[in-house]
Amino acid sequence: MKSIWMVFVIMLFYIPSLFAQVVDIPDTNLRSALIETLGKTPDTPITVLEMESLKVLRANDRGISDLTGLEAASRLRELYLNHNAIADLSPLSGLNKLYRLELNHNETLSDLSPLSGLPNLNVLNIEHNVISDLSPLTELFTLHHIGMHHNIVEDLSPVAGLHNLRALSMGDNLITDLTPIKDLKKLEWIGMSGNPPADLTPLSGLRSLRSIHSWGTPILDLAPLKDLPKLRVLDICGGEILDISALAEMTTLTEIYLVGNDITDISSLANLTNLTRLNLSENDISDVSVLAGLPHLKWLAFNHNAVSDVSEIDSLFEDIVIVWHNNPAFPGGGTKIVGPWLWVLVAGERMTDGDALSVASDGRGTEQQVATVGASEGKHVGNNVWTADTIAPSGNNNIGEMLKRQGIGNNGIVYGSATIESPIEQQTRLFVGHRDGIRLYLNGDVVYQKNSGHWQEGYHVYFPVTLKAGTNVLLAGLDNHPNHVHQWHASFGFDVDTDYTVNAPISREKIPAYDVNMDGQVNILDLVLVGQFFGVSGPSNARADVNGDGRVNISDIVLVASHLGEITGIPAAPVLLRKNTELTPAMLNTWIQQAQTADDGSLTFRQGIAALQRLLEIVVVPKRTALLVNYPNPFNPETWIPYQLAVAADVTLTIYTADGQQVRKLSLGHKPAGIYESKSRAAYWEGKNELGEFVASGLYFYTLAADDFIATRKMLIIK
Repeated sequence: MKSIWMVFVIMLFYIPSLFAQVVDIPDTNLRSALIETLGKTPDTPITVLEMESLKVLRANDRGISDLTGLEAASRLRELYLNHNAIADLSPLSGLNKLYRLELNHNETLSDLSPLSGLPNLNVLNIEHNVISDLSPLTELFTLHHIGMHHNIVEDLSPVAGLHNLRALSMGDNLITDLTPIKDLKKLEWIGMSGNPPADLTPLSGLRSLRSIHSWGTPILDLAPLKDLPKLRVLDICGGEILDISALAEMTTLTEIYLVGNDITDISSLANLTNLTRLNLSENDISDVSVLAGLPHLKWLAFNHNAVSDVSEIDSLFEDIVIVWHNNPAFPGGGTKIVGPWLWVLVAGERMTDGDALSVASDGRGTEQQVATVGASEGKHVGNNVWTADTIAPSGNNNIGEMLKRQGIGNNGIVYGSATIESPIEQQTRLFVGHRDGIRLYLNGDVVYQKNSGHWQEGYHVYFPVTLKAGTNVLLAGLDNHPNHVHQWHASFGFDVDTDYTVNAPISREKIPAYDVNMDGQVNILDLVLVGQFFGVSGPSNARADVNGDGRVNISDIVLVASHLGEITGIPAAPVLLRKNTELTPAMLNTWIQQAQTADDGSLTFRQGIAALQRLLEIVVVPKRTALLVNYPNPFNPETWIPYQLAVAADVTLTIYTADGQQVRKLSLGHKPAGIYESKSRAAYWEGKNELGEFVASGLYFYTLAADDFIATRKMLIIK
């Protein structure tokens, strides 16, 4: 009994001391990653107990070269060590619970032998290294995924027994023989780009195979793939393929990518009715009529071919995305719009991440707003400003060169705004070319967006658009993939016969004072901005002092109100009034009373007071719908018929003679709730019948119908 007690006492003191042991981690970069993962403060020891608590370690791109110390992480399941300088994997040899290991881009890594005894390894990524020998993987039977492209592997024999393998990425190696993988019946995905010429015969029995991907590996024959029942994606680009007749029997395919081959005849695709995506770019195809019979096609590319007639596939252009530039039949498009544009560079990576313009301006300027009213030269967006510049009509880096001239670099998302003047409304086509992601607006509407483009300059796509009579606003947002830093290009233009000119940018200096927020139009937002500083002398926003007299008062309100609805720079769609504009009936009533008191009889005051009264009608929502007395009454020959709506409604006004004969019906359209009393808002009757003839003197009745509401009043014409 005494001995048992002694053992207990010894363990009581020994076990805590064991867990308190400090793990030696000589690589400071590895230690830093562990400190962050464990949530410890810098320079504090890392204990065995803490290492054993680790389940996942992400230490990508940390400059790690020595893994010593990781042997203590005995419960580690996921380890990410991509983009480091690791050559020795010995500390990993005892991590028996390791499930996922990523060692991509370590460049000098060649020896996998420390991994040979990892019994639970499921995912192994060893891409972009100098590995030639896969024999340490021979007995890793739990492996489901191996990613090993861009190494120097010649022999696949070591993976022949890995019967649980689902995915094998072996591109950019020196593999000439696929025979070792012929019995891997569970393989679903194969990547084999950039290898020597390949015979696909060993793949003929891989009945679970769903996707095969290859770019730049010469393919001898597609026939071995024709009996694979689950094959859905065939992606063999740059494979020197001439004959695709074997595809005729591969009816399970849903996606085919055959870019950069030597194909001339695509008739064998006629029966592939399950196809949803098809890319035949950069071949020598002249006839695409067979594609008209593919009912489920959603995306098609056959750019850089010899197609001179697309009439047989006209119906496809209406329903799906088609990329087909650089064919004889592709319309040339008109002159490229070189500018003047207004450009601004903001922080961001991809257009798909959202509205980078809004983020950069803290919400003060959104893509939608700029796409509707245009940009102003010199206006700040974050740390940059809208700057006028042109882009070259050709060249594969015209955006990059423009940014270089401005001296602001090319790291981010660039927005370009141009205003297009059209003498009449025109149905035309907008031609676009771009390298990377794009979102394109015309007059506030998104007309085109895509996550990637084409490396070659020039127009790539076109689509129908409407240019309205007058000024149109074009806004393009463009991102730039890091790998394409010297190939940032974009092109924009319309049909050859489109009649338009590009306006010079509007500078902030040219915007009048009564456009307080300088958005190109005078509206309720300008009144609100002045109202925020009402009664203040020398406000922080000097533009609220519209007349420049050092005080913000009713004179400034009147001056803005007298110009309501005017376009000061770029014509834009009217801004709808909303309840959150901070313009209240009480505020307007106060302004109207003050304006009437201060009225000096000038045109500015008369126009300003009238505008404020009209605004009051818009802002106030009556409690009930009503038809009011017309004015003047009696009248000759014209009159105004006021009314008010408690709710939005479709409104008509019908005029009858005293004996009930209809004289005139006025369809006023759908009207929002509000008061319609002023001459600019009330219904107007000029005293004519449906034939345009003036009616005789006498008593008439007018009936207002607003959805379910109907009311009638009488009026009198005296001549």
